[in-house]
Amino acid sequence: MRGTLVIIFQALLWPVSASALFTVGLQESSYEAELHEDVRLVCLFSTVKSLSDLTVIWSRVEPKPAVDVYRLERGRENHIYTSAAFIKRAQLIHEQLNENRAVLHLKKLQIKDSGTYRCIVKEGDDGDYKQVTLSVTGAFDLQNTQLDKPVHKGDSCLYL
Repeated sequence: MRGTLVIIFQALLWPVSASALFTVGLQESSYEAELHEDVRLVCLFSTVKSLSDLTVIWSRVEPKPAVDVYRLERGRENHIYTSAAFIKRAQLIHEQLNENRAVLHLKKLQIKDSGTYRCIVKEGDDGDYKQVTLSVTGAFDLQNTQLDKPVHKGDSCLYL
């Protein structure tokens, strides 16, 4: 009798707990983009009841220290924690949220943008995250590069 009650209780709870599972997935696990160009990093997430209850946090976690890139908290943008390096270059494509996609648009890529990015998506208290890798490639223009110290007659220099 006790075993039967446990099985019936589990059967009654199973559909509730299975439907409440919120997951995040990736469209691609790594991205490669050119220096000074734009890129869109994509996270896919479970269907949500209301976008006003949605939180999306994009951060660059490698190289350390980790920095916030973009935050949407319960449907509202929050730039309080956004790194100065990303404040004018990162945005979330809001139209994609209706399609269960958290798309981070990074503009005017810099070499130092390369790294591992974490996408956290939450609906209320349920959430999940995934990480993607971004590699920024391209040639430098050495004509406008300043040296750390002045070059004097007799100093050794390496020309590329």
